[in-house]
Amino acid sequence: MRYIEDLMRAVGVSKYPGRWAGFYQGVVEEYREKGPFFTETGYLNAFNEKYRVFTRCFSDLLIAGEKLRNSPEHALFSLLFNRAMRDRELFKEELKDFAAEDRELLNYALLFSMITAIPSAAEKLEKKGVPYDIYYATLACFEDTCLDFMARFDRVGYHAGYINWLQLYLDGRILRIGRLNFETRNRLNEPVHVFRNNRGEYKIFITDTRIHKSGMVLNTPGYEDKEESFETGFVETDGFYEGNSVYRNNRVCREKTRLYKNEWSLVLSVGDPVISVHIPAGGRLIAGECEASYSKAREIFKRYYPEFRYKAFHCYSWLLSPQLEELLPEGSNILQFQKKYMRYPTICTGEDVLTFVFRNRFKDYSDMSENTSLERALKKYHIGGKKIHETGGVFFDQTM
Repeated sequence: MRYIEDLMRAVGVSKYPGRWAGFYQGVVEEYREKGPFFTETGYLNAFNEKYRVFTRCFSDLLIAGEKLRNSPEHALFSLLFNRAMRDRELFKEELKDFAAEDRELLNYALLFSMITAIPSAAEKLEKKGVPYDIYYATLACFEDTCLDFMARFDRVGYHAGYINWLQLYLDGRILRIGRLNFETRNRLNEPVHVFRNNRGEYKIFITDTRIHKSGMVLNTPGYEDKEESFETGFVETDGFYEGNSVYRNNRVCREKTRLYKNEWSLVLSVGDPVISVHIPAGGRLIAGECEASYSKAREIFKRYYPEFRYKAFHCYSWLLSPQLEELLPEGSNILQFQKKYMRYPTICTGEDVLTFVFRNRFKDYSDMSENTSLERALKKYHIGGKKIHETGGVFFDQTM
């Protein structure tokens, strides 16, 4: 391919950052010299022996490599994309300027660009001294995306939609510790202030947010009516904090609450660093396993990431939705998982449960699968015109 425009048309990329044209010829020269080495069986065998990334679909990866090897333009694009990723901060900004068609070979090219970036990600973990059981479990996330694709489309593959998520792993910002994933997030982006009093009790204020008259965040599914909605505020004086607090039922109070500084301290606010908890698919949320993950995470971050002075553990998930209390029996694993967190309402779409539980494999709600009691309950709930709201939550490390 003589020009980068020709390559992009050939592989199905409709939009890409202009910066890439600056190193395109260098990538072409590298491809002429080395060829699609990263798709070769010998390379992939050595790669997988060292990093143990693909343990369940490695044979499928070899087949994908062969397909990519037989399509020089897609292999060249894979090298180009990998080259773009080397400038980490700039590349993540540029992703908004990237758009591509959903094509099998293009998706494989994107997957292999990630594979060739894994050694640098692994090096970050090694330099930190992260234990090898966590090291290997974390790198397995790249195979997890392929298996997620299989669950959605009944074949091993990859999709451009995974690119943003995997950047967190390439930057060494997520660790898989036991049952859960833990992300070092430099700033909490949700508009909350959390206070603790002298007796160890907590209050959460929601700030700078339009609230529905019911106390839910305005424009949350089912709460779009603007009549009697109100704006939350926050005031700090020498003697007190004042704002709109969250009820026990995950609703925001219209009336202001005043907390006096001789009794209450601000322990978390927007912009503070947090450890964000993510729940990998596959497996139950057994309370003991989750507690073991939290405990191990405290140890790992204290020992290997001492510079990351987080304020709290944070989670944003449909699994925290108070609505699940209507659907699940008391004592269920999910409800036990929720109890760890102090929850608050957030703006949301109500779509995550459809993505993560049903994999969006239905045309309408009547087509939803009913393989588990949870699926059956969720199906009935959605047919009834309701949605499960994604919800925010935090808890604090009492040893800090």
